[in-house]
Formats: sequence, C-alpha cells, structure tokens
Amino acid sequence: TKIIEVIFGIPNYRYKVWLFRLFIAYVITYVTVLAMAYLTNWIVVEVQPIEIAAQALVPAFFIGMCAFMFSTILRNGNGTAVVLIIVGILLFFLDMILGVSYWNVLMNPYDIPLEQNPIIFYDTLFYNRIAVITAGVVLLIVGLNSMRKREKFI
Repeated sequence: TKIIEVIFGIPNYRYKVWLFRLFIAYVITYVTVLAMAYLTNWIVVEVQPIEIAAQALVPAFFIGMCAFMFSTILRNGNGTAVVLIIVGILLFFLDMILGVSYWNVLMNPYDIPLEQNPIIFYDTLFYNRIAVITAGVVLLIVGLNSMRKREKFI
C-alpha cells in the first residue's frame, strides 16, 4: 500500500514512469548495439564502436518515439505495429529519394558520396542528426500529451 501511495502521490507520475521506461529501453538498446559494435571490431573489421552505437541510436530514437506516439494515439498494439510497418516502408523509400539530406531519417553517416565534398557531407550529417533528434523529442511530447487523454486519473 505504501508503494501505491507513493506512486499516486507523485504529481504527473505516469509521465515519469513512461519516461523512465523509455530511458531504460534506450540504455539497453545502446548497450546491445555497443556490444555488437565491439564484437564487430574484434572479429570482422576495425571500427569505432562508441561512434557507431551513437549513430545507430539516432534513427532508433526517432522510430521508437514514433512508436510511442502512435501507441498512445491508437491505444492498440496491433494497430501501432501496422502503422509502424507502413512508416518504415515510407522511410525506406524516402531514403532512396532524399539521399543526403537534412530530412532523411535513415541517412548513413558512413556512406560518403564521392561527388560531394566531405566537409559539406559532415555538415549536412550534423544538421540531419539535430533535425532527427528534435523530431523525436516532438514525437515524445505529442505522445505524452495524448497519454493525458488516454489515462485518466481515477
């Protein structure tokens, strides 16, 4: 009973609980990707594991926040899965159309185009990562806002 009193006594507890859950999910994702990057560094080819894990986490953050937003709006896990499959297919096709752009969520930071100056590419990559992370934060805020309508305090 004390735990329930503590949970319901904290203002906006549901936001803190969901933010903590998302944080733990991304920590586990980062550690897993980091372990695979170190394994790749040891077995296949020499890479920079920390940089690769950080670069891989940016699109994962965006897609995860997109999933969180759709799950709070749709209130259905199967519906969210279908919508995310459609979003993933659209992002895949947009990757081919947009190429090296600020708006390409799936931009590969290790595929430097030969016809483009590397300095311009890294500048574009920097602004791309800022745009994707900002969009992910906006999706998180929309998801938390729609969660207010989903979970009423009784």
